[in-house]
Amino acid sequence: MRLTFDQICGLTAGAVTIEEDSAGIHFQRYTPEQLAAFEKEARCFYKRGMHTCGIRIDFYTDSSSLTVFVGAEGKYEVLVDGLTAYWQVFAGPDTFSIPLEAGSHRVTIVLPSHFPGVIRSVELDDGSAVDPVTYPCRIVFYGDSITQGSHSEKDSQSYAWLVTRYYDAESMILGVGGANFYPTTVLDNGFDPDIVIAALGTNDYCGEFTADEIHSACRAYLDKLCE
Repeated sequence: MRLTFDQICGLTAGAVTIEEDSAGIHFQRYTPEQLAAFEKEARCFYKRGMHTCGIRIDFYTDSSSLTVFVGAEGKYEVLVDGLTAYWQVFAGPDTFSIPLEAGSHRVTIVLPSHFPGVIRSVELDDGSAVDPVTYPCRIVFYGDSITQGSHSEKDSQSYAWLVTRYYDAESMILGVGGANFYPTTVLDNGFDPDIVIAALGTNDYCGEFTADEIHSACRAYLDKLCE
């Protein structure tokens, strides 16, 4: 049984938009306006903003197997009942399958944090149940490479992912490696969180800024978040 595009959209967390073309299903965590604001700061930030950090397909199923057809390079991971059941770095489009024990289990397909992840299809046993996850709270993370999960062996073990998993939250992880306090990148994306976490400043203090300049940028950034 192949999940439909609409089913995958209904089971996806951490994305602002989801689109499908001949290459597969594409997920975005930033709006075009936010990506444009990052691009004005540096082209590399635009490219990192295209990465699918924090985006996952999350559901309950009683299927005895899971098959995922990935459509692009990157590190893909599967959590079963919160534990890593599979992870692999792919150089391009590929396929993987894992068995699932009898009974209902929560399956979370973790898309790459440092590549634009693409899913061509997700397949389960014919007739198996597929139910969405209900989250008790919503968290949004703003930050730099630490929030994006740089150097995490498994993307689901970055600090933002660990907080997400601890609170079983529906979250958006808006980390971009190398980013500073850029107030222009804080724009409404339609996600209404209960908790906002901002972890920035390391790159500002490594840059050629005065303490007053950093303080001013930080204040403007936080004021935008409050708005």
